[in-house]
Amino acid sequence: MCLDHCRSNETCENGDIVFTCAAPDKYTNDFCKAPDGFVCRPASTFKLGTKEQGACCTPTGDGNAGLECLGGLCTARGDGPFACTNPCEKGIDCGPNYMCIEIYEGRKECFPAIDNYTCK
Repeated sequence: MCLDHCRSNETCENGDIVFTCAAPDKYTNDFCKAPDGFVCRPASTFKLGTKEQGACCTPTGDGNAGLECLGGLCTARGDGPFACTNPCEKGIDCGPNYMCIEIYEGRKECFPAIDNYTCK
């Protein structure tokens, strides 16, 4: 939920916890933002999906986007389709034909190296 893409506050609803849909800066897509003081679960407790990087995935908007992905992330770049991505620090972390792109300050993900990409 803490990094789910959104288009409105309604898509960030998650029971009793009130998330808001906001962009961390003017150059970034909107994400569901946790309320002040809320702590997201550590990544080490996540259950991983089975779809590999680049596979098509479903942007659920309900805190479950990425559950089907090995990397736990389901993201789109520009007008591209939603695809499973992996976190990265530098390009070498992503493998051939992928590059490490900063989604917002402190968060980078592996995306196809071409603008008009398709998912697998």
